Amino acid sequence: MEAAQAHSVLVAYVPQASGACIIAALIIGLIVRIRSKTPATRTLVEEAGTELLRAIAAGAVPSAVVLIIAGIRPSIIPDLTALNVPIAAAGVALLIVSVRTALKPS
Repeated sequence: MEAAQAHSVLVAYVPQASGACIIAALIIGLIVRIRSKTPATRTLVEEAGTELLRAIAAGAVPSAVVLIIAGIRPSIIPDLTALNVPIAAAGVALLIVSVRTALKPS
C-alpha cells in the first residue's frame, strides 16, 4: 500500500474509530462504576457528566493521532478536510480538559 492510500484509509476510519472509543469508554466506565465497592459521594448528574467527559476525551484520541501524524507528514493535511467534526470534537475535549485542569484546586 503506498503512502497516499495509507493516509486515505487512516482518514476514512477516524469517525468510526472515534465512535468506537466513545462507546468503549462509556461501557468501561459503567462497568467500573457497577463493580466499585465504594459508596457514591456525588450525585447521578455529576457522575453522568464525568462519564460523558471521559467518553468525549476517548473519542478525541483517533483525531489526535491523525493530527500528530499530520505534524510529521504535512502532505496529508489536504485529506483532513473530511474530518472537520472529529477534529472539532478533539478540540472541545482538549479545551474541557485544559479548563478543568487549570481551575482545579491544588
